[in-house]
Amino acid sequence: MKENLLPFGRNKNGTIYSKDSCDWSKIKKMSDRNMLMGELRHEAGIYPLDTSFSKISHSINDLEVNDDGIWGDIKILDTSSGRVLQELLKDKDIYNIGISSRFTGKIRNGIVEIDDLYSFDYVYTPQSTLQKRRKKLNRILNRMNNV
Repeated sequence: MKENLLPFGRNKNGTIYSKDSCDWSKIKKMSDRNMLMGELRHEAGIYPLDTSFSKISHSINDLEVNDDGIWGDIKILDTSSGRVLQELLKDKDIYNIGISSRFTGKIRNGIVEIDDLYSFDYVYTPQSTLQKRRKKLNRILNRMNNV
């Protein structure tokens, strides 16, 4: 079953991804050759961009670029990280597991310009989830301050 790995349009943290954000051919070739592997977790900020064998948890095949986003088939692998991911995905909503793209590039006026897209990783708190948590925490703190 295909999953939307990167929806186009404004995402939950306010940045805009589009079909024109990147030349998708390189990552599509990796997927077509069964060479596109993702990790369980990637570091925020500066992190190694190449996929780490010790963290591989899934493969992404049959990548498609459609008008509404990047789609692909995800296969959870029988690796230590893959087995952890499998357990976490059983309760995906509880653990806030989501897919995050690993790329280099720029964000100008909220629009993403991708230089190189390396993979799609499963992360505990994707940026969109983190943004929602910050807003919720701020609302709670504001209520506490007004008591």
